[in-house]
Amino acid sequence: MQDLPATWMAIPVEEQARAESIKLHRAARNSAFVLVAAAFLHLLRYFIAVLGRDNLIPGWLDIITSSLVIVAGLAAVGVALYALYHFGAWVLAMRALGYRHEHRLDPRPRWLLWACSVVPLVNVVTAPFVVREAALVDSRVSGSRATVELRKIAIAWALANAFAVVAIVTRWAGDRSGSLQTQGDAMVWTIVSALVSAAFAWWMVPRLIRVFSPTEAAATGTRRRRWVNA
Repeated sequence: MQDLPATWMAIPVEEQARAESIKLHRAARNSAFVLVAAAFLHLLRYFIAVLGRDNLIPGWLDIITSSLVIVAGLAAVGVALYALYHFGAWVLAMRALGYRHEHRLDPRPRWLLWACSVVPLVNVVTAPFVVREAALVDSRVSGSRATVELRKIAIAWALANAFAVVAIVTRWAGDRSGSLQTQGDAMVWTIVSALVSAAFAWWMVPRLIRVFSPTEAAATGTRRRRWVNA
C-alpha cells in the first residue's frame, strides 16, 4: 500500500484537469491562428523577393515586409512556448486526476514530467509515453481506444517536428550561403512548416482531450453495430 499525505484529497484535481484542458484548447487555437498569420507574412515576403529579381522594389516595402517577417517569427516561437507550457500543465493535471481515481500518487517527479512534456524534440519521444501512461492507469479511460488515438497523435507530432527541423536547417543554410535560391527555398519550408504546425495544433488538442473524457469513452464502449436483414 502507498502512504498518502493527509492533504491529498484536498487537492481539487478534477477542477484543475478541467481548467487545464480549457487552457490547452485555447492555447492550441491561438497558436494555430498565429502560425497561419506568420505563414501568410512569409508568403508575402517571398512574393516580394521574387518580384524584386526583375523589378525595383521600394525601400519602404522591403523594410516593412522584412520587419513583419521577423515579428512573425518571434510570435511563432512565443506561441509555441506558450502552447508547450500549457501542454505540460495539462499532462501533470491529467496524470494527477488519473492516479487520484486509482487512489495512488503519481510515481514520477514533477520536474521529470515537465521535462518530458516541454523540451523540444525530446518530447516527441517522451511526451507520448507519459500521456499514454496516464491513460492506461485511469480506469475511466478505454485503454485500447486511447492507445490507437495516442499512436495517431504521436505520428502526427513526429511529422510536424520533422517539418520544423527541416525548416530550421534550411533557414540556417540559406543565411550562411548567401544564395537567393537557397534563401527562397528556406522561406518555402518555413511557410510549409508553419501551416503544418497550425493544422496539427488545431487537430491534435481536441482529439487528445477527448481521449481522457469519460463521456466519450462510455459512448465508444456502448456503441454497437446493428445488422439489418435485406
